[in-house]
Amino acid sequence: MKRWIIVSLCVGFCFAGFAGNAAPTENIETIRKAAEQGDALSQFKMGQAFYDGKGVAQNCPEAVKWFRRAAEQGHAEAQCKLGASYEQGKGVAKDLKEAVKWYRMAAERDNSEAKEALKRLDDLKRSSAALTPSTAGVSPENSGK
Repeated sequence: MKRWIIVSLCVGFCFAGFAGNAAPTENIETIRKAAEQGDALSQFKMGQAFYDGKGVAQNCPEAVKWFRRAAEQGHAEAQCKLGASYEQGKGVAKDLKEAVKWYRMAAERDNSEAKEALKRLDDLKRSSAALTPSTAGVSPENSGK
């Protein structure tokens, strides 16, 4: 019996500690009220909740709305998430220029994810430029078409 109780407690602590957003410590309505009053952290949390579908139905356009509100107040994580949303076309139309804009704002606030995203996009841009016909020695005249 004691062993069963100990195992049950361990399992409970493991799930509580590693479940992430599965067991939110804050009530979503409490967060929503603070977000609606302009609290940037709460706005970010609302965006994350809608993005992940935790405590609310998943709704990426609604997530983007909340990320934007927080991002416009200088919340670096929200700026990065907004950049990712534009990069992936998740909740908004895909727009790499807009993604870079938001990633840069977040990177200026020392957000490491945004810095990594900017480097990745820059590397992608450079590798794409290296493969264009004009830089690869292929022109319409000698491409065989």
